[in-house]
Amino acid sequence: ADAAVIATIREFLTARLNLLELLPEDRLISMGADSMVLLDLAAEVEQRHGRQLHIPTLFANPTVEEIVTLAHA
Repeated sequence: ADAAVIATIREFLTARLNLLELLPEDRLISMGADSMVLLDLAAEVEQRHGRQLHIPTLFANPTVEEIVTLAHA
């Protein structure tokens, strides 16, 4: 299940940010994510996996790796 959550996060973000790849240390806001992308990411993870991402934490400019950790909580 964790691999599926990671895949969802990477798939969603690379598509929405028009990137070929996301590295664990990449920060979403630095990569071009705005508030709508972050909210949509949280909704996608919850819809597909039933896991909630803490919205204020997403706005704190986490790395990809930190978001994956958040989805496990």
